Amino acid sequence: GVRAREGVEGGTAVEVEEGRVELRGLGGQGQAQLSAGEQSRVAAGQVAPTAPGTVPVAQIAAWRRGGFSAYDAPLAAILSDLEQHYGVRIDLRNREAGARHLTLYYPAPTPVATILADVCTARGLSFRPTSRGFELE
Repeated sequence: GVRAREGVEGGTAVEVEEGRVELRGLGGQGQAQLSAGEQSRVAAGQVAPTAPGTVPVAQIAAWRRGGFSAYDAPLAAILSDLEQHYGVRIDLRNREAGARHLTLYYPAPTPVATILADVCTARGLSFRPTSRGFELE
């Protein structure tokens, strides 16, 4: 899986489900050799990729089955992914909570409201629907 984004947690992230991948930094500077169950990223403003880290293989391809997953990611980045995945707007009023990391795994299609309810329970937040999507605080 390859994910490139701007803004929150900007950069390029690579997760390997099977086989091996070599990730090179900008201008060929630095490299990471990744095997199945590993991930690395080149963060925005950085040149070299991070050292390989582990990620559960089952979570890597959840999106192919209509599911959703995030592994040890900041809540702000997860909410950004949920916005893109579900086509809704999600406003986080508690900025401190946005930096805290969380792991989520939904192997099958799950309503965004269910995921937000789980996130809020895990992080002591609340959410409500708005005319444009959802608001968490």
